[in-house]
Amino acid sequence: MEQASRDGVDRMAQRANVSSAVFFERMVEHLETELTAEGLPFWWPSEPTLADEELPINTD
Repeated sequence: MEQASRDGVDRMAQRANVSSAVFFERMVEHLETELTAEGLPFWWPSEPTLADEELPINTD
């Protein structure tokens, strides 16, 4: 996890008066209630994403 993301979770957890672990677990539980048919959060792009430095392969 990037440090900036970790810091963001830490700040939100602190505001909620819980540990970062508890905040993260509740966040995941909440996300799991709002998934698409593909099992992804509704805000996740529907097209596949490439891993870092992975090049697309033309199959035509």
